[in-house]
Amino acid sequence: MLLKRINRTDPEQVFIILRNDEASAAWVKGGPVVLQSDGTRDGVDAIKLVTGTAAKVPLLVGIADKATVAGDYGMVQVYGMRTDAVINQAGTASNANGAVGDVLIPWTASDAFSGVAAGAATGYSPWAVLMQTVASSATVATTTGKVFLRCM
Repeated sequence: MLLKRINRTDPEQVFIILRNDEASAAWVKGGPVVLQSDGTRDGVDAIKLVTGTAAKVPLLVGIADKATVAGDYGMVQVYGMRTDAVINQAGTASNANGAVGDVLIPWTASDAFSGVAAGAATGYSPWAVLMQTVASSATVATTTGKVFLRCM
């Protein structure tokens, strides 16, 4: 683990190193990363959270620190404040503006997090919590924003 040096003016952050086990896709900076559990390099390999990996949501380990090409090693943030997490911003009657304190759940449709109202995220641990308001969009879209992670 890599621990960001503690000081009074910056929030604490913790990172781990994982290998991108995607066949050809790069991790997206600020996108969710899940552990790959295929019996080969369990605990070392990880993949993006995209359509088809919904069963791996409980293996969420953190957020990619930088875009990382397939087969390369990269840092994944597992704890602390993150200012560029990829967040769903689609507007529907049940998914209005995001508010501070909303639990973010992994959203496999766009390799992002999706906000749900506090108390509405049953069956999910609060791995990521929204730390700013996010305006809803009339179409399916993503944006980046501040979240607090606790995936350790």
